Amino acid sequence: KIFKKGEPCSDVVCAILNGTDGSKTKRPIVIGKLKNLTSFVDIMQGSRENDENKKPFSIKMCRYCNKSELSDEFQLSLMACARCQNTFYCSKECQKDDWKVHKKHCKLMTKADTKRVACQEQILMNFVNMHGGKILAEIVEVCNKTGLKKDDLLLELDFLIGENGTAPALKDPPEFKVAEACLYFEGDRPNEPDWFYKGTSDTENYEHAIKNVMSNLKLHFNGKNENHLLCFAQYPGGCSSCKVQLQQPTSGRHMFSNGAVAAVNSLIKSDDNVPFKHYFEPNIAKKIEKELGGMGLIVPSQEMMEEIMEDARSVLQMFERRYE
Repeated sequence: KIFKKGEPCSDVVCAILNGTDGSKTKRPIVIGKLKNLTSFVDIMQGSRENDENKKPFSIKMCRYCNKSELSDEFQLSLMACARCQNTFYCSKECQKDDWKVHKKHCKLMTKADTKRVACQEQILMNFVNMHGGKILAEIVEVCNKTGLKKDDLLLELDFLIGENGTAPALKDPPEFKVAEACLYFEGDRPNEPDWFYKGTSDTENYEHAIKNVMSNLKLHFNGKNENHLLCFAQYPGGCSSCKVQLQQPTSGRHMFSNGAVAAVNSLIKSDDNVPFKHYFEPNIAKKIEKELGGMGLIVPSQEMMEEIMEDARSVLQMFERRYE
């Protein structure tokens, strides 16, 4: 909170990064950490400069039957597991039928655990909201290269700051991976991330992680539907998996459904924007087009080109002020 825009700490950090703090000495390691800090704050706060009513948003769903609705009535009617407070059901029948599976992972949550999980979920949801176009483009590319379907894939993210002072998911542009999900938890697990205890001498901790984290990932994979985006992420303090479901606020169409992937594929591969414009609401379509244009995947419109150039000029001015 103390680093959000308008707060003294935030103003000082922005002045240092913009080169307006009056100091000519800039330590690269410190600058790198400050950039990570501001990126992390941006993700925690989400895209608040946008109209809240126009952003895609996440909704809770029944863990057992995957039922979900936009209505406040349904969202408020979902019942949380009394023990872990992190799983929701639409009926007592669903909770009872799911208990045999859920009890293996259900544990009493402390206030600190609840806060940590909520923070991780917020980071992930805001990241997906902010970079939805890039994620969809990567899904399209992987599907076209491998012949896999969107439902076979997961999104891998790393929010942990490494020895180089940066976190891959907090870079600009962000680094992430879209890969075949089952290869994370089946066989020799060839898609297992390097950061997931790979090569560790602590075999006991590694086996414990395989038993708990990977089994939970497999559970999420088997329980998702075609509107979900399966995510596997590392955060400060651990790693976790979850199913992400975002919906457009007016039409209710899902942001990561097979229909969404097909619409983006038609725009990238054949420059046919009719399915794209039909599927995505105007403000969301504009944001995705801007992301794809900045990646060089589509020919940007004149309006989009002007916005991209304006962003580039802002970055250039920032560097000019820093090295004056």
